[in-house]
Amino acid sequence: MVERHRGIIVEGPSDEKVIKEIATRLGIPIRVRVAKGKPELLKKMDSYALLLRECEKVIALIDSHCTEISKVEDEVTRARKNSQREIKICIVRHAIEAWFLADENALGEFVENPTAISNPEEICKPDEEIEKLFRNSGKEYLKTRDALKLINKINFTSVERKCESFKSFLKLLMDC
Repeated sequence: MVERHRGIIVEGPSDEKVIKEIATRLGIPIRVRVAKGKPELLKKMDSYALLLRECEKVIALIDSHCTEISKVEDEVTRARKNSQREIKICIVRHAIEAWFLADENALGEFVENPTAISNPEEICKPDEEIEKLFRNSGKEYLKTRDALKLINKINFTSVERKCESFKSFLKLLMDC
């Protein structure tokens, strides 16, 4: 039986590590293309999708970066006006690091006294919140190193309950 890959387009290398780990934990084969930030992802989305033509589905994971979701949706619509391939869009409210803040038990393995955050996607800069938690524990948070460690520990069910974008991403990833 041939494995049917999903193609994922992400903004950067730490997102790539996180997405690969999520897919591995779910047993879903993926191929990933990494842009150099949101502007490049939007500009070259169709080119990245073409590189993923062997995949049964292509998903673009785009952080809103403190911008209203509706404005990001407008940006995506403008970027895709002459699109050649269907690309499923998942907009992460603010940034993927919000997903890490959704599971205080997982965070507790890295920092002291993590507080429960009922809606981590309300935090405009979740990466700064994580950096603060690490700093308060006498540690340094390095996105490219620690994001993978955190995603390895999080409980997907906990994150789905608190982060709508994570729930949407999992649905897009699993539905085929």
